Amino acid sequence: MLVAGVDARDGDKSYNVSWAFSPAGNDPTIYTKRRLVPLLEQRYTVGPGPLALADGTGLEICKDMDFQAMIRSDIVATRPRLLAVPAWDFVADATNHARVAILRTIENGVPMARAARNGLLTLNDRYGRVVAMTVTGGPGFSVLIGELPLDGRGGDTLYSQIGDVFGWFCLLFGVGFVAFAFVQRKYQTFPCSSCA
Repeated sequence: MLVAGVDARDGDKSYNVSWAFSPAGNDPTIYTKRRLVPLLEQRYTVGPGPLALADGTGLEICKDMDFQAMIRSDIVATRPRLLAVPAWDFVADATNHARVAILRTIENGVPMARAARNGLLTLNDRYGRVVAMTVTGGPGFSVLIGELPLDGRGGDTLYSQIGDVFGWFCLLFGVGFVAFAFVQRKYQTFPCSSCA
């Protein structure tokens, strides 16, 4: 399977897409990016929804991986064995952008092969362990080879099932704890040292 990020045009419309070519040599399966970078990608048309290939490869593109709710919904709907993610980083954000994408895979229990122009090529397992990594954007052509376990399918983690419920609970608990401490301090009586 070969997955490539492409700037595609159809008449006056532009699309940020990934083309997935199968070993059988059929026409590529096309996934269109849904989360566009404001201002930089305003010429592109937004894609329709998640896509996973028959072999269990889920397709996402670059900034799509920054949106946890969308990725969680995609993984639960398609239950991929692997995410193939072409991306274009800006050198300075390479490490951060790669780590955010890896976090999405940990949340949803799916391995990822991510190829970023001016960034990092990464292979990570469903637990976030980086199997192989190299930097792109240098004078030569970058290649990354590694053995990536494809054990299970994505969408079976606790986060996949409950989403951000635990985070919201922690926030409410924290706000309640601070409010309780404030109220307790306001009504607490202190002994008067000059009143004896």
